[in-house]
Amino acid sequence: MKKLKKFLYNPAEKIMQRLPLSWKSLCFRKIKKILHGQYHDSEQELERQAREFVKKEITILFWGVLVLTVLGILVFCITLFLPDSRLYERKNFGFGETEIPLLLEKDGKQRTYSLLLEEQQLSSKELNSVFSSFFKDLEQNMKGKNVSLQNVTGKLVFDESLDGYPFTITYDPEETDYIDWDGSLGEAFRRLRSGEFFSTGITVTAEYGDYCRSYRYDVQIKGAKGEQKGNIFQKTIENLQKREKQTRTDKTFLLPKNYKEVTIEKEGKENHMGVLFFLGCILLFFFPVHNYMELRENEKRCRKETVQDFPVIVHLLTLYMGAGLSFASSVRRISEDYQKRQRKKKKKYAFEEIMRMDRQMRMGVSQKEACVSWGKQFEETMYHKLSFTLIQTISKGTREARVLMENTEKNAFMHRVDRAKKEGEEATTRLLFPMMVLLGLVMVLILFPAFMQFQGF
Repeated sequence: MKKLKKFLYNPAEKIMQRLPLSWKSLCFRKIKKILHGQYHDSEQELERQAREFVKKEITILFWGVLVLTVLGILVFCITLFLPDSRLYERKNFGFGETEIPLLLEKDGKQRTYSLLLEEQQLSSKELNSVFSSFFKDLEQNMKGKNVSLQNVTGKLVFDESLDGYPFTITYDPEETDYIDWDGSLGEAFRRLRSGEFFSTGITVTAEYGDYCRSYRYDVQIKGAKGEQKGNIFQKTIENLQKREKQTRTDKTFLLPKNYKEVTIEKEGKENHMGVLFFLGCILLFFFPVHNYMELRENEKRCRKETVQDFPVIVHLLTLYMGAGLSFASSVRRISEDYQKRQRKKKKKYAFEEIMRMDRQMRMGVSQKEACVSWGKQFEETMYHKLSFTLIQTISKGTREARVLMENTEKNAFMHRVDRAKKEGEEATTRLLFPMMVLLGLVMVLILFPAFMQFQGF
């Protein structure tokens, strides 16, 4: 996993080395400013987080552009070696025509046209073979329950079509007194004596489009006892129709690119590879922007939590110091309570800084230096004031410290009340637009029936 990560980040590190120093400094400065409002252990940690963020975004851009380029080349090669997209295959004989939507264009003028690509026509030899097979199969179908057409004693089957063939079939019996138009045996059949034969014929015509062929079947009926059961565009269209007709014996049809000055394209077919690549690049660059905006949102959320936690921190310090604990002991108690509560919860920036201040004092840093360093970590003025107040309490002693902290707690409480009012006003403002929309809907619901009623008058 480490090797893979190193391989992925290696191009980004090389790109960062080649970037101008002014660009890198500006970029790191902005990222560090945003990250400063979130928790970090030290300045070195802040620098490392900023560098990791920039390296991650450059990695996303590099590999994303590389993947898009490879995909674009692959698609181009596939389209290059694929058969000509203007080559259309006719349907086999009997499967109907194919419609090709076209767009004709000249000097900015356009016209749509649908070319009907007829099915593949058969050569004379193939056609004779098809008809020969057809009339042979039809004879077997036409005899029905009879032994054969040479020994007809019952009704013949006159179907209008035969499975496997596209032909429309018509039957023309020569002696309708013996064989009716629907294949049943006529009145003359009843006059035949048992075992007596009568020879006649049936002419069958098979039609399909321009194909038409007739065949005469010899039939012998055997007697039995009882009865049994103008312009350039128009010229282009005519040329396309002519080409299509001339190539009907071919399996495929090659659509020409142009005719004289008219370009011929399949309607709705456009090359969107460039547009897709452009959209892919935009989407790719959206990821770093999204990550940057998410980083800023995290900073704002952290700042907001810091302001919300300020009254709690002041209250805890006032409570512990008012109970007789020293400043260092109060900070240690707050730090320990926070660690117990936050084992499975997300970190809070203000309390994390208190934990750091506690570690500094345990390592030998003086209380005043630790308190000043703690206040400098925040951009909010209230924490700067609290830091100065805490320094005064450390210098003046317990009794005066209690008074100063109580006053600070009152101010923090008033600030919390003011902030709650402000957030309530902002929430009311956000609800103003939905309320206006609902008001409009109510007015429509009320006025529409009245309007319809007045319209009736």
